Amino acid sequence: MPALYSKYYTKTLQAAIDEQLNRSPSEQLALFEELALVRESCGDAIKLWSALRDMTVPPDITDSAERKKRETELQSSRQIAGQLMVEALTQVTRIAQQAAIIEASGKDKYSIHTLKHFVQQIVGIAYETFEPDNRKLAEQFEAALHAKLKLPVSDAQGTTLTPDQDAIDMDQTVPRAPRDTGLTEEQERAFLLAAKQK
Repeated sequence: MPALYSKYYTKTLQAAIDEQLNRSPSEQLALFEELALVRESCGDAIKLWSALRDMTVPPDITDSAERKKRETELQSSRQIAGQLMVEALTQVTRIAQQAAIIEASGKDKYSIHTLKHFVQQIVGIAYETFEPDNRKLAEQFEAALHAKLKLPVSDAQGTTLTPDQDAIDMDQTVPRAPRDTGLTEEQERAFLLAAKQK
């Protein structure tokens, strides 16, 4: 699928983005690893606050002015650590909520992102099937998909295509290669035959 920013990418950035986009959509959208990292970082903030909470001015400091100064510094450190802890806990909560929303919204639906990933797999299969003998046919097939395939318009909740729909309904969503794609009837037959043998 066309990328909006690809003209700005260096080759190494393009390769890194392609690697990420080649992951399954569920992997790309999952926030569980981010949640685990933020929780680990939050644990450090809790440890710091806990240690400062229990810390006291050493008893060997007897000068009242020095003691008051140390207590003020300690209280200030506790407040800063407490704020860091609250911010970290808030971040954990926010990411956990987002992860739950993504997880719930993905049940029994196919998002546009998932459908695009599916189409990219079809393109990959076409290249595997026709290469090295007929790369041009694979390129024509990919160009035809990009030019002719229109994915359904969807809101943020995803499409209404569900796994339990009748096979006929789902079959109607599969594009048919029109005659004006540049493929001859013989090439179309070869493509269909190769796809059936896979």
